[in-house]
Amino acid sequence: MNAMAFAPIKGDGTPDYSNVAVVFAGTNNVNLMGDTGKTGTGGAIRSMGGYLSPEYKPASAFLEKTLMSVESKPGGRVTDVGGFSQSGAYLMKMTAVYAPVHGFRSVSFDDFGGMQQRTLTTDELAWLKENPQAFLRYRNARSFAAYSLRDHMYGTIVSVSLKEHDTLARYFDGDALNLDRLAKDGHFVSGMSAEQVALAARTFLKDNPSWMSGSSEKERIAARIKE
Repeated sequence: MNAMAFAPIKGDGTPDYSNVAVVFAGTNNVNLMGDTGKTGTGGAIRSMGGYLSPEYKPASAFLEKTLMSVESKPGGRVTDVGGFSQSGAYLMKMTAVYAPVHGFRSVSFDDFGGMQQRTLTTDELAWLKENPQAFLRYRNARSFAAYSLRDHMYGTIVSVSLKEHDTLARYFDGDALNLDRLAKDGHFVSGMSAEQVALAARTFLKDNPSWMSGSSEKERIAARIKE
């Protein structure tokens, strides 16, 4: 488990503890020459079955320690918690347990883990259903993580038609996705305008001229949008 907490630096050079973020990394690759990554890979596999990753316990301990430290300072507050891949999956549990008390927002990126709602208590699940805005989930719809049996019901889900398993960092301007940039690269994302969807389809066809090559451009665009 790898994690980091950080705060912006104010003009006078001191940390702004009123806006602290905590982020958890994804799964380490298996290293056959040592122990690094072995537990992480096993945890990712386990999380596909609707179980909590073993990383959740140390991750929660890190979050609790950070919350205690930050909130002991005047005006101190953790405002955002983020996770990618395996940590993005157990972020559902973490959000339902800690966000009602501490008021932070969680953001997951291409979560890898199935049926994580099974890890929640009845009260935690009810809270998550009532507060979908507290758990923002960015998903790469065509990546291998899409096959990890993850749910499509809880939180606020933003689906992007990428096949890479990554955090979409290159498409963010500040804390918002740049939909124009995604469209220009031929990718679809929920929330696009009709013009952006059409641009994404045309870009895809330009980059993939052999795709449905026997059909008209209008038919190809319509088929790509439907796909």
